[in-house]
Amino acid sequence: MANPAHDDASTRGHSASSLTATAVDLVREVGMEGFTVRELARRAGVFPTTVSHHLGDLEAVRRAVSDAVIAMVEIPPPPTRPDRWRTWLERLALDGYQVIARHPGTYLYIARVGPSCPSQVAIIDATMQVLVAAGLDDHEAALTYGAFIGHIGQSADLAAMMNLHAAERPERRAEFIATVTGVAGLHPGLAAALPTFAEWDHDEAFRYGLDRLLDGIEMRLSAS
Repeated sequence: MANPAHDDASTRGHSASSLTATAVDLVREVGMEGFTVRELARRAGVFPTTVSHHLGDLEAVRRAVSDAVIAMVEIPPPPTRPDRWRTWLERLALDGYQVIARHPGTYLYIARVGPSCPSQVAIIDATMQVLVAAGLDDHEAALTYGAFIGHIGQSADLAAMMNLHAAERPERRAEFIATVTGVAGLHPGLAAALPTFAEWDHDEAFRYGLDRLLDGIEMRLSAS
């Protein structure tokens, strides 16, 4: 027999989409690995069984969240000409970085479980079509896609995790500088890098790596 109190207080007015939206908000605050079904239910004001009814277990919730997050990434319209691939990739990368950097742990989760959601498949398909049209064969385009999306996701997830633990950063930075300064005199290469490492800018590092990656694709296409 159905529980009337459960129906009234928990199920009514809730749906898979509304619970997913609440889960996405929770991920922004605690990261993909930082919540439970019980915590999501508490935040949504429902019973855990309501979450299970609409979304499934914790792994299913995370899949729904990853799909919802990646769906926020704007896939640019197809390039008007094959040689405009660089602008297309750059637009996708910049938007993808900004989205993932707001949702800690999303990319690492996707990397662990694979591209199992529609929004992820859409990005793979669109990017592969652009790379193949630009002149790469299927195999090299797939490898290029992996390097491209890996740089975006890993850079964004690192920035997201650092932001998630922003309160700890001054103390960690001071510890890092003290530790490295103590040995920098013995390692000239490390000493040269210390000023940049001490003031590390995740956005700048992401953009630098993206530019070098796109330069490499351009060189490869020019040589073919």
